[in-house]
Amino acid sequence: MRCTHCKTRLKAVFRPPPECPACGRSLRNEQGLDVRELDRDFDTLKTELHETALRRIKKSAIVILVLGLLNSAGAAIPIVNVPLIIVIVIAHFFCSRFLVCAPYAKHFGFTRRVVTRWLSRMFVLFMAGFHTGGVVPVVAPLVSPVVYLATAGTVWWYHRFHLEREHRREPVTILEKLFLIVAVLLVLALFALLMIFSTSIAELMRPATDGG
Repeated sequence: MRCTHCKTRLKAVFRPPPECPACGRSLRNEQGLDVRELDRDFDTLKTELHETALRRIKKSAIVILVLGLLNSAGAAIPIVNVPLIIVIVIAHFFCSRFLVCAPYAKHFGFTRRVVTRWLSRMFVLFMAGFHTGGVVPVVAPLVSPVVYLATAGTVWWYHRFHLEREHRREPVTILEKLFLIVAVLLVLALFALLMIFSTSIAELMRPATDGG
């Protein structure tokens, strides 16, 4: 946690002190709420974040395009093609999550940061599966950049939406919370079914092993 004015690191965990011990400026507004970087010059901060995200999306899209072209060229050589798919998926996740989302997320409160992080992660991972369409010769060079741009553009819009809500101190929507809870429950249910299935297979194989 740092002072919003002089950026000095504060010895606080949950909430900053009323005043910065280094610069002496107030860290509370007239309503007694914490003064955030969002409150100082929101329009300038928003513009800087948007320009940074757009610049990063353009540059990373070129990288993804080059990887997609290499993947298309190496389609006839599995020993080259398979690692390239893995590299594309890693680049897809890294660029979408860390280059686009991270600059926005650091301005979010705890609940918003957790919800947006996991929902964007699930969406990015879901979209990553479409990179396998690059094995189709005709559309191979275009699949990866299109998939990436669709993914990065969506998470960019999502984080811009929440930046506005964070500035207005509006909470995360109920729908998002419900969706995240349902997703977690589904993952836990799938994990439980996998454990039950594995146990059942082990039980079925035990007599055969003992009898052999």
